[in-house]
Amino acid sequence: MAIRLGQRMSGGMVLAAAATCFIPARVGSADAPEVPPTPLQTCASGMLQVQLLGAESGRSSRDLRSPATGRELRWTRLDLRLRSAGTATRLWLPQSVALRNSRGEVWRPAQTSVFFRPNGEGSFAFPDPPARLKGPWRLKLELARSARYLPYAFWDVFSPDELWNIPLLPLPDARETEPLRTHAANAVRDGVHLRLVQVAGAKAGVSVGRVKQPARPSLQVRYSPATPALNVTLLRATDFKGRSIALAGAPVATATTHSRAERSILFPMVPRQDSRILNATFAVHRSRFVELTLPEPRQPRSTLTATEGSRGAPGFAALRSLRP
Repeated sequence: MAIRLGQRMSGGMVLAAAATCFIPARVGSADAPEVPPTPLQTCASGMLQVQLLGAESGRSSRDLRSPATGRELRWTRLDLRLRSAGTATRLWLPQSVALRNSRGEVWRPAQTSVFFRPNGEGSFAFPDPPARLKGPWRLKLELARSARYLPYAFWDVFSPDELWNIPLLPLPDARETEPLRTHAANAVRDGVHLRLVQVAGAKAGVSVGRVKQPARPSLQVRYSPATPALNVTLLRATDFKGRSIALAGAPVATATTHSRAERSILFPMVPRQDSRILNATFAVHRSRFVELTLPEPRQPRSTLTATEGSRGAPGFAALRSLRP
């Protein structure tokens, strides 16, 4: 597009300066349809396929969608595409990652940030490895079905053998805990013995391992053997009126024995004030693992300033220099 700048005088218009600006085509418009990015790597575990679309390091926490990330850290972000049985999915989500370099050094970041769109494309981020550890890295990614984007019909996602339903759980008074000894509070799924230990009231402090947790209503589950790939997920909790009960943050898990053969998980909840009975449905399922070779992550591009222009076109400063 050409722009001509001039000044109108009594005898007519006098051309003072001219400039040409290049406006790129709108991505996703009818004239320029959006082209899916070409994956750098593709790997699969069963019917689950993971495609690596890009990698970028040195990201600020402001560039990520998770509000729980530490602002003092720099992050590596992986752009991924997930497919299950050939269909885009975000029911499977990254849970953890382990990076190993050629010298056998392993980096397991404790913090992660996950965001995925309905088309199965999204990002998985974790803090940059310490400066003392050098790449290149071989990446082992753990993925599992998550309740984050779970549809209402969760029975279409998990098989009946993976579900554990516990009805009519009494919600105790604020400062009390209710030990459970009913038949439904014990189950065996995939060779794993599970037990719903207790339901805690709103002001009852509960310990997970040796750590005292904040006082809040909660469900506590123990299971053994505690294999690394096993997940116990609270899919849904409702009260006696069928109203949904939300989780009050992420579950807290820890080993309860020195051999780490038994594991305990605390599920904090936010029940209604008049809720006295709970119905809980858990899923007992296993993770899948894929391995990727992490390319040298590129650094984030600097933001375009008012004095910088795109390649082949003048910037704002150049346009200002054309004024009479």
